[in-house]
Amino acid sequence: MSVVLQVLLRAIVVGGASSLTGHLLNLMTQPGGGANIGAGLISFLVALVLSLVWGFLDGRRTRAVVRWVVIWAVVALIVAVAQVVEIQLGGSPGIDGDVLRSDLTLVAPFTFGLVLAPAALGIVLGSLLAPKPPPR
Repeated sequence: MSVVLQVLLRAIVVGGASSLTGHLLNLMTQPGGGANIGAGLISFLVALVLSLVWGFLDGRRTRAVVRWVVIWAVVALIVAVAQVVEIQLGGSPGIDGDVLRSDLTLVAPFTFGLVLAPAALGIVLGSLLAPKPPPR
């Protein structure tokens, strides 16, 4: 599988699962109850766990740690930008420059770290626990 497909697949699954979880939990709770902090926290947890597990599997598959960390950095960037876009599209019609600036400086870096940090940890742990190749 090409690197572009690997990045896109991971970004779609991690970002999509996180977003879908938040939306489904919002639908299951009382409407008009204000911000649903629980749905947001569970959505964050889904992104964190998926990144950790998938990073671990990537680390076990090959020992190219730096390659996988770079791939996951691009995935984290895509998921972070998609999160900001989703916030902009979910609010009032049109783009609010102040909210966009705020989201790009606060939400995007948080989401980036929320995806990259567990993925990097998983990659390192997976590569350390991967079976050693037989000696030549």
